[in-house]
Amino acid sequence: MKPKRTRKVHVEIVLSVPATAGHLEVLRSAAESLTCDAGSISVSADPADPRITDTEFDILWARQEDVVDRIMKTMKMNVENFENSSVWFPKTEAEERRDRRHLERAKERRREKAAAAKAAYDAAASVSDNLSWLRDKQALAKAMSEYDAANKAFCDFLPQHTQQLIDSYRWKEAARKLGFPVRNDRVVFHSEQEMFFLNDFVIMTNTLHNRAPIDHLMEDAWWRGAMVPEIVRSMVAGRRYTLLFSREAVPGQGLICRDLITGQRLFLAEHGMSHMLSSTPSLLTAQVIMPVGRVWAGTGAPFIMRLNKQLDDAGADACAAELLASLGWKDRLPFVPTPNEQRAFAQSVLSMGIRSGIVAATSFA
Repeated sequence: MKPKRTRKVHVEIVLSVPATAGHLEVLRSAAESLTCDAGSISVSADPADPRITDTEFDILWARQEDVVDRIMKTMKMNVENFENSSVWFPKTEAEERRDRRHLERAKERRREKAAAAKAAYDAAASVSDNLSWLRDKQALAKAMSEYDAANKAFCDFLPQHTQQLIDSYRWKEAARKLGFPVRNDRVVFHSEQEMFFLNDFVIMTNTLHNRAPIDHLMEDAWWRGAMVPEIVRSMVAGRRYTLLFSREAVPGQGLICRDLITGQRLFLAEHGMSHMLSSTPSLLTAQVIMPVGRVWAGTGAPFIMRLNKQLDDAGADACAAELLASLGWKDRLPFVPTPNEQRAFAQSVLSMGIRSGIVAATSFA
């Protein structure tokens, strides 16, 4: 006959006085009423603190939530001088093997994600630095058509799913990090733009262990039966929060930019912002950008840091060095920051903008 599955239970009870033989005998009697194998029972007092007793025994296999209350009530029912208690279920060898397999799978998924992000970045970088193709009207039209299709896919997909991954606590915690006032458990905004910036930060940049809610969405969407368009996966994998400087635009299409952190030249497809350079010769923005073929796309919440008629390349580099000095990046330029480093940069920049009122006054038109 197939042996019955069992699992081990460990109960720790803290007494208000040092444990006596009487206490231990009561605990053993309680364990005998619960166990499936009297030979598995072990009762002892902690040598370092005799008030703490440890009882261990086997029970027939059951879900922890189904048995834990009964175990606790039985173990402490007749124990005098009871003060506190805890119960846990040491893992079996099979459970440890299963956890190791899950851990290896998780590591493999992270390696695949990192490789995909690097591939997306390298692919975009290889076509971005050489921007001579912008002079070819057909090439530009094709690139912008691909951008419009990708941007529509991204904007159609994201609102349907992201809110499932952002709990109220994480949203408010991010608001506090950026310096938004929270009163009566509510975030106070001075403009609609501030809410856009907070949502963009939480979804795309506010990482925990190098993963933001958007990364969880990409990994978990299949579980909810959601099909993620491949172009959206590619955009999310290659995204980064960075600092862009532009002095040249393709009217109605986008901006020719220099990434002040990675040193890369790129074309930012941005129909609206391309007209801003008609009134000022330079534009400095901090924002999330995502690769789409030959071009890069923004996420819709660019922080316009400075519009300055005197801001040239040297001035932009000086501004970047000043911003990055507090993060210890000044001597590392150019480089590609990790997701956690990007979060620190975004938090630093947006906090400054919120304190100064620049974020509240920002217009995306």
